[in-house]
Amino acid sequence: MSYKLMLKGIRVSRGLTQKNMANLVNMSESAYVRKENEKSHFTVNEAMRVARVLDVKLETIFLVN
Repeated sequence: MSYKLMLKGIRVSRGLTQKNMANLVNMSESAYVRKENEKSHFTVNEAMRVARVLDVKLETIFLVN
């Protein structure tokens, strides 16, 4: 499974839109959408901010088998 499915599932379960997430992790909406859809990659710091905002461990999102 790719991380985009896990990330989207957690984000939606928290009632957040991609625009909300972009604002919360301090990036443009278009950049966030590209990264969530795996068209671009999160930096380590961005991934850590995403996990913190969603209140999950980094590996819960990004180390999916």
